[in-house]
Amino acid sequence: MRLFIGILAFFLLSNKILSDNLNSFGTVGVNYSPTARFYEEGTLAFSLSNNKDFRRLNIAAQPYEWFEVSLFYADLFNLDYPASLGQSYKDKGFNLKLKILDETKAMPQFAIGMTDFAGTGLFSGEYIVGSKKIGAFDFSLGMGWGIYADKNTIRNPLISFNDGFKDRNYRYGATVGEFDIKDYFSGEDVGIFSSIVYTKGNHNLIADLSSSNFEGRFGITNNDFSTNYIGYKYENDLLGASIYFGNKEDINFSFSINSNYANLQGKKFNRVEPKHDAKILNLIDSLQANDIGLKDIYVSDDSLQIGIRQNSFQDVNKSVLFAMESLKEAQIDEYKEVTVLNYYFGSLATKHQADLKKESVSRLEPKNLLPKDALLFSANEKFPRTQFNIAPSLRTFIASREQFLLGGLLLNADALTYFSEGMYLDTRIGYSIADNFDKLSLEPVTTFPQQVRSDIKDYLKGMSDGLHIQRFELNYLMRNKNNYFSFKAGILEQMFTGIGFEYLNLDQFDNFAFGFEAFQVKKRDYEQKFGHLDYETFTGHLNFYQYFDPLNLTTHISFGRYLAGDDGVTIDFSKRFKNGFKLGAFATFTDVSSEDFGEGSFDKGIYVAIPLSGFNQEGLSGFRWTPLTKDPGQKLSLSHRIFNITDRYIY
Repeated sequence: MRLFIGILAFFLLSNKILSDNLNSFGTVGVNYSPTARFYEEGTLAFSLSNNKDFRRLNIAAQPYEWFEVSLFYADLFNLDYPASLGQSYKDKGFNLKLKILDETKAMPQFAIGMTDFAGTGLFSGEYIVGSKKIGAFDFSLGMGWGIYADKNTIRNPLISFNDGFKDRNYRYGATVGEFDIKDYFSGEDVGIFSSIVYTKGNHNLIADLSSSNFEGRFGITNNDFSTNYIGYKYENDLLGASIYFGNKEDINFSFSINSNYANLQGKKFNRVEPKHDAKILNLIDSLQANDIGLKDIYVSDDSLQIGIRQNSFQDVNKSVLFAMESLKEAQIDEYKEVTVLNYYFGSLATKHQADLKKESVSRLEPKNLLPKDALLFSANEKFPRTQFNIAPSLRTFIASREQFLLGGLLLNADALTYFSEGMYLDTRIGYSIADNFDKLSLEPVTTFPQQVRSDIKDYLKGMSDGLHIQRFELNYLMRNKNNYFSFKAGILEQMFTGIGFEYLNLDQFDNFAFGFEAFQVKKRDYEQKFGHLDYETFTGHLNFYQYFDPLNLTTHISFGRYLAGDDGVTIDFSKRFKNGFKLGAFATFTDVSSEDFGEGSFDKGIYVAIPLSGFNQEGLSGFRWTPLTKDPGQKLSLSHRIFNITDRYIY
């Protein structure tokens, strides 16, 4: 008690605005209780929590300031994992939270959320919570259903409106992977939870009145979880660590890490001292130092038009500003009007005017170009040319029935050999420096209707046998006005070789695009060199894209045939930030029934693309996560589709 009083006195000396971390259930909050707080838009966060009955790995994303979505893996110590090698049970699912009212001087901030809303239901629950800051204190009070209604309960107020809210399915796993809509906000009782957080600097003192008990879940048959918790949390701009002590002597640990990837700035302008008498040569040096190629320059009276080639800037506006900075550095700054043209696919992609002093860029329609007789300089590019890079990477396999976490350290050699502006050979060869994929031995539970992805374990084990080819594909890209074409042939991905074609009709000043893709592919063998298995198929889709300006949201709907021969539709939502950071989610529904699909009912998942700077380039790295690796609803994992390499020139 003296220690507690001493810490409290220290905290009362000063305060700061509270920053937030994930709680044990993977939402911004404390311990087991959610709050109405959110991360900044564009944040990606990870947390690991542990108590005596389960541990959880949570990944949360904040695509909008009012919307939080997260996924989780849980290791439940008291349940067995069926058909495993003596492992404890592994659960996974999704959570979401929506802000419904902003905080004002008089009113709290309110949010509504759902946990494990399409999984086994072991962690399923819904809640409404309000949070109010008063000085250094942050108070939260909420009402919850499901997992939040074990203690501190009152009668569910929604029953007064409809008796249907009285019943809730507590047979966990009965509707695995489905949306249990009839259970949302249902149950005879609701629980009342609350928390108080006091903040000083990087230190937080926390009191949590939890309404979660877990009895009857996760194989827990006792009532050993506390109602009241006292906790301490340390946090800075990146990391957070917390510990909570309950009144029944239970302890909960949590560690989190978060970063706002939407604010990553990428590369900085590299200055080069002029060393030539000719200004054009100094301009070329400056552009090349910033990974930009000079295509041509046109001059007419007080107007200058510069054409550039680049494929490393995720924010095309930044490439325009860098081009303007290079002009200034080369002392080509006497023109009143400067226009920068970006070329891609061997043709004009965008036209911009830039004001370097104001660091502002305005996009124009790609027409009214300077006449051919105004040409001052044209680059004579030599082909073929090759770009080469070697870099390490990590490959993980989470929640297998053999072991919770398996992984390997790989060394990847990437080469791009250009034969013309639109034709190139894309190669990636990998070598496993160290891995433990040899522990993968159990066969998949279901392989219906054809085994196209569920043998992923065999491919991972095959990576240990020396060099393996991840990609060896010849690409030809071309454009005619708003019509884009892509041809591919060779080793397309880890599991398939083939030949195919993609078409996209896209107007950069329109919010709608459409196209199709068609591929004839053959399954690769597990050594991942040039051998094949006895499976060949056709896969193809009609693609429709729609961009919704108010939310910066791209909806991609595709209809067609998947790798296993099933037919259906994939619905994909994504938000792309200016620097290339992308958050997306998808769901696929095919003519394979939920019974034949097995656990999960249908294919679904999320994906993230993160802008990374290295070797003076702005590339993307990311991951794609699905709860289970099943065969229905599987597309080719192509290195790129046309829309994904043109969107940076559009939005």
